[in-house]
Amino acid sequence: DQQMPGLSGEETLEIIRKTHPELPVYAMITNSSSGGEEYFKEKGFNGCLVKPIDHELLEKAIMNNLPEEMMLKPRD
Repeated sequence: DQQMPGLSGEETLEIIRKTHPELPVYAMITNSSSGGEEYFKEKGFNGCLVKPIDHELLEKAIMNNLPEEMMLKPRD
């Protein structure tokens, strides 16, 4: 969450990147006026999600970052 008490999202990302540089990290924001997705990508995030979270956008973000062999696909 970009507005966490104690540490900002950017500070938290910096800590995460020290030990897990390839881990996908998304900022959670309260509205799209915080600079938008490009702003967060420039800061090192993989993207951002606007609260309240849309479950379809969350699923898409997760699926974009999971190896294909880890996903269950619908059966015909």
